[in-house]
Amino acid sequence: NDYAMVSGQPTFGDLITVINGQGDALHVAVYIVEDVVFTKNGVNTLQPWVLMRMDDMMSYFPSSEPLNLVILRKKDLTQTDVARH
Repeated sequence: NDYAMVSGQPTFGDLITVINGQGDALHVAVYIVEDVVFTKNGVNTLQPWVLMRMDDMMSYFPSSEPLNLVILRKKDLTQTDVARH
């Protein structure tokens, strides 16, 4: 409820959500810059959070069906907040 879908290019702090063809969320990462995200991959709780390129993150989700990326932005961020980043 605190986030809204946005179109266009993501900005610092947006959530990048990987969605399968059935509409299920498979993974969420935090957008940092260009093609870099802050993500935690793997099912082990001890797996560290890392900076990773989007292509490398997407390689964790091999699929014969197309996957969609949905960009979510915190609703209470103003344009001024986004411009500062």
